[in-house]
Amino acid sequence: MPADGQTKKPTAGPEEPPKRKVSDRIQASLEGFILRGGFAPGERLPPERALAERLNASRPSVREALQRLEARGVVELRRGGGAYVRDAAAAVLTDPLFSLMASNPETEGDFLEFRAIIEGQAAYLAALRATEPDRQLLERRLEAVENAVENQAELAIQAQVDAAFHLGVAECAHNAVLLYVMRALVGVLREDVFRNRRKLYANQGSQAVMRRQHRDIFEAVRAGDPYRAQQAAKDHLDYVRDALRNRDNEERRREVAALRLERDEP
Repeated sequence: MPADGQTKKPTAGPEEPPKRKVSDRIQASLEGFILRGGFAPGERLPPERALAERLNASRPSVREALQRLEARGVVELRRGGGAYVRDAAAAVLTDPLFSLMASNPETEGDFLEFRAIIEGQAAYLAALRATEPDRQLLERRLEAVENAVENQAELAIQAQVDAAFHLGVAECAHNAVLLYVMRALVGVLREDVFRNRRKLYANQGSQAVMRRQHRDIFEAVRAGDPYRAQQAAKDHLDYVRDALRNRDNEERRREVAALRLERDEP
C-alpha cells in the first residue's frame, strides 16, 4: 500500500486495435488478388453477388470495398457494367512514341534487347516457380502457336497466339510487377511479333527455327531449369534481332545495287 494511504490504480493493459471492417478485409483480398495477377488490366471482376459468396460477405460490404478501390484508381466502376481493373501502365507503355520505338529500324534492335532482358528473367523465374497448372496452360499456348503455323493462319492470328505464349511465361514467373509490365506491353508486343513474322517469313527456314525456340523455352520451364530457360528466351530474341538486321542490310545492298545499275544504263 502506498505511503500516503491511497490505493494504487491498476496499470491499464495495451489497447486492443480497432476491429477491422468487413469492407477493409474485402478490399485487401481484392487488391492482393489483382496484384498477384488474378485479374488482368482491363478485365472485368466477377459480379457483386459472386464476390460476396466467394469472400463470405454481404453485397453492401463488397460494394463499399469496390468504391474504395475505384477511389484509389485500382478499378473502374461502370454503371450497369460492373467493375474493371484499371490499366494505368498501358497509357505509358502503349504511347505512340513507345510503339514507334518498337517499329522504327533505328530503335527496333533496342526494343528487342529490352524484351530479351525482361523475358529472359521471366523465363528464369518461371522455371523456378511454375506450378503444374501453369505448365499445362503454357503448353496449351505453345500448341496454339504451333497449330497456327502449321495451318498457315493469318499473320495477325499467329502474332496473337505468339504474344499470348510469351505472356504465359511471365505469368508462370509469379512476379506481380513483371507481369504487370508484360500485360501493359502486350499490345505493342503483338504488333512487334506481327512485323517480325511478316519480315522473317520470307526466309523459309525462319518458321522452323522460331518454332524450335519456343519449344526450347517451354521445355526448360517444364524441366525447372532456370538457366536454360533464360538462355532459350535470350537466344530466341537474339535470333530475331540478328535476322532482322541481316534482312535490313540485304535490302539496303539491293537498293544501292539497283541505283548503280540504273545510273550505269547507256
